[in-house]
Amino acid sequence: MLKTALLLSGQYRTLDYTIANWRQFVMEPFDCLSDFYLSIYETNGKRLDQADISSRGALCNAKFDSTILDEEYLKTLHHCKKLIMENYQDIALKQNFKSKSFLVKSIITKTFNQDRRFEWFFSQYYKRYTGIQYLLKQDYDLVICSRPDFKPTHTPDITDLNPNNIYISMSNPLDGYHDFYIISSPQNLLKIFNIYKEVNTKVVPHFLKTDPNRLTCGHSLLTYYIDNVLNLPVTTIKLFGDLQR
Repeated sequence: MLKTALLLSGQYRTLDYTIANWRQFVMEPFDCLSDFYLSIYETNGKRLDQADISSRGALCNAKFDSTILDEEYLKTLHHCKKLIMENYQDIALKQNFKSKSFLVKSIITKTFNQDRRFEWFFSQYYKRYTGIQYLLKQDYDLVICSRPDFKPTHTPDITDLNPNNIYISMSNPLDGYHDFYIISSPQNLLKIFNIYKEVNTKVVPHFLKTDPNRLTCGHSLLTYYIDNVLNLPVTTIKLFGDLQR
């Protein structure tokens, strides 16, 4: 069996609620109960209100929990092999999330005719990248990378699992691949999560020229990066859960 790890990254949000499903449908079948890693920010980030998030951009107006998490408590609670927890404001400043998001934001604002923040794209892939950087040193064949607020409802349906492939789900024809989870070797994942460094130079300048009818969002930018910049082999799989923000 392939040596496998589960990495959940980003905002902690509803992991207290989704973790049982991760254990049942992913960690047990992939034999990685003792190979669980978290790469998160120190605030909870759970959505506090019940604002409608069915339309694009509605999340921008939602309110989120800013409670500071207890690192030692989480390590004990979830039996994490490694927990990487950072202050979002410090990282956002050091990594210039706001200024880096300006170019993408300008295109999205034009596409949707509304002002939409896009710092989340950089913060999301930064946390995935830092988590995978650590796992590269741990000699894993395969990493299942997702987010704490994704709730598996069944085991991913993957036959002839090959860590050289990228296993990901389709969002819809206009958006492309879902960014809810990606399954592959840590080497492939490091290349993919490097998108937060290269989206402004290797994706945005060419994206709309090649497919002007495609919607500009996190899913579509990820799709372009995987297919046209990295040219990695992709196997699409059925979505095996849903978000619980």
